[in-house]
Amino acid sequence: MPPEQQSPTHILPSELDQLAREFRGLVGRSVQQVWVPTPTAVALKIGREVIWIESFPHARIHPITQRPPNPKTPYSFQGLLRAHLRGRLQEVRHVEGERIIEWVFPGHVLHCRLFGRGGGIYLLQGDRVLGASHGPVSDTLPPLVEGGGNDEPPRFAPASGETWGEAAEAYFTERAVRFDAAQRILHVRRWLKQQLKRRMRLVKALSRDLDAAEGAELLQAKADALAMVVHSIPRGTSKVRVVDPMDPEVTYELKLDPARRPADTMQRMYKKASRLRAAVDDITDRLLDAEQAAEELREALTRLEADPGSVADVARDVGAPPPAPLRRPKERERVPWQTWVGPSGEILWAGTNGAANHALLVRRAKGKDYWFHLRERPGTHVVLPMRGGQPPSPDELKHAAQLVLKLGHIPEGGPVEIQYTQVRHVKPIKGAAPGRVIVEREKVLYVERDPDMLRGWQRKLD
Repeated sequence: MPPEQQSPTHILPSELDQLAREFRGLVGRSVQQVWVPTPTAVALKIGREVIWIESFPHARIHPITQRPPNPKTPYSFQGLLRAHLRGRLQEVRHVEGERIIEWVFPGHVLHCRLFGRGGGIYLLQGDRVLGASHGPVSDTLPPLVEGGGNDEPPRFAPASGETWGEAAEAYFTERAVRFDAAQRILHVRRWLKQQLKRRMRLVKALSRDLDAAEGAELLQAKADALAMVVHSIPRGTSKVRVVDPMDPEVTYELKLDPARRPADTMQRMYKKASRLRAAVDDITDRLLDAEQAAEELREALTRLEADPGSVADVARDVGAPPPAPLRRPKERERVPWQTWVGPSGEILWAGTNGAANHALLVRRAKGKDYWFHLRERPGTHVVLPMRGGQPPSPDELKHAAQLVLKLGHIPEGGPVEIQYTQVRHVKPIKGAAPGRVIVEREKVLYVERDPDMLRGWQRKLD
C-alpha cells in the first residue's frame, strides 16, 4: 500500500474474542507492574506476561516481549493504575460483537474501548470513572459512538506452535511500523514543500530588493555629474541639468533644495549610492544562499519521491524535525439534557437536575421555544422547540406536559398543574441554585398522567 494510503490498524471483534480467550489464562495472577508510555496506551505486567493495550492511533491489544520505555514525565494515569490495580485478576470480559475488553480486579475494572479515535482506556470503580488514559473525563463513561457492527473474520491466525497473542503481536507490530514509516514520509514531504515555498518567496522578495538596490550605479553617475558643476550653481537653484562625465550625450535633470547648498544635495546622493552599493552586496549574498537552499530542497524532494525508503537520510540531510505525535481528539462533551423523539420525529428536550435544567435553558433553548414545568413544585424543565412563528398544537402541548409528569414521577390519577410559556419569558435567578427561574406570562394546563400519550416516544442517546 502506498504511504499516502496507510492508516492506523484497529482490532476486530473476532480477533479480540480469540485474544480474550487466551488472556483468561492469566486469571488468578497479580499485576506486577503498570506502565503508561503514551497518553493512549497502557502496558500491564500480569504474572510474567506483559500486555500492551492501545486505543489510539492503533486500536490493539497483544502481549509484548519487551517492557515499554518510560516517558520523560510520568502520566498521572500511571500512578492511578498502580494505586488501584491491586489483588489478583478475577475475570477477563470481552463484550461480544464489540471492541471492548475489561480486566476485572477486586474493587476496580480496567475498561478498554479499542475504537481508535472514539475509544479510550478507563479505570472504573463500580459505575464511576476514576480516570482515563487520555486525560480527565466525566464521572461516567461516554456513550458508545463507535464500536461493534463488524463481523469480519480474524485477519491473522497463529502458526503451528504459536499463540494468538504472538500472532497478534507480529501482525499489529508490523502494521504499526509500516504506518509510522508512512507518517514519517508524509511529514518529511510536507515539510520539504513548506520550506521550499518559503525559500521561493524569499528569493522573489530579495530579487525585488536587488532590482531596487541596483539603482546605486545610476545615482553615483548623477552625483558625479553634479560634482563637475556644483561650484558654478548659485544657491537657491531648484532644478539643474547636468551632463554625464563618462558619456557627454547623456544628461540628467536633478532637483535641488533651494534652501540648501547644491553641495549638500551632492553629498546626500553620494551617501545614498554608497548605502545602496553595500545593500547590493548583502542582498546578492542572501539571494544566492536562498537560491541554493531552494535547489537543495528541490533535490531532496525529488529524491524522496523517487525513493520513499530514503526518508531517514533525506530528513537528516535537510534537518527535517521528527513528526509530532498524533493527537487523540478531546473527549466529546456530553450533553447534560435529554432528547426525546416521538414516533413521527417530534422533539422534546428535558433536564433531569438543576444543572441540566440551567444548561438546557441558557445553551440550547431559543426564545421562541416553549418551556414546561410542574407549577410551584420542583421538577424537570421540558422545552418544546418551535419552527416558524406558529404556536404549539394541542397535541404538542399534551406531549410536553406528559413528559413533565413522566420525568417528575407523577402517578396516575388527579389533574396536575403544568405551567408553560415561551423561553424568552423564563429568566434564571442570579445567585440562586442552578435551575431556579422567574417565570413571566405563564399559562397553566391541568393534566392527568396518561402513559399512552407517550407511546412510541423514546429517549435519544446523545
